[in-house]
Amino acid sequence: MIESKMNEVLDKFRQAKEMENAGMEYLTYKTLIDAGKKLESFPEDQRTEANLVTKCTSTVHMIGENQDGNMFYTADSDAAFVKGELGILLGVFNGESSEVILSDDTKTQFTDFFEKLQNHVSISMNRTQGFFGMFEKIREIAQRQS
Repeated sequence: MIESKMNEVLDKFRQAKEMENAGMEYLTYKTLIDAGKKLESFPEDQRTEANLVTKCTSTVHMIGENQDGNMFYTADSDAAFVKGELGILLGVFNGESSEVILSDDTKTQFTDFFEKLQNHVSISMNRTQGFFGMFEKIREIAQRQS
């Protein structure tokens, strides 16, 4: 299931890149920013140091809870680009079991997913570290909640 969610994201960005190549400027970035607009509002009282993603240069807070064996996350950032990355990540990992999130297969799939995503959206080295930092926070929360 997680792989199919990743493939859906990649298809969306592949299509955006093709349309961009046909003259629709910045469509991949618009697609990324739109993903961030779908995030749920983040509770103000959860904007604590314990909920920070430390590897991001932007300020990112993330929380999660296990509901009937499946993980659900809420996150926010002060940067639109990073909110988009969060939208992608939460779209992939929300509703998955902690066992799936913590598996070595998922880690490998995530690395492959990120490499393919970079073919469609230019992500700087700092943003790459932040993207993987957010993934690590998702896994950390899943570990605590399992």
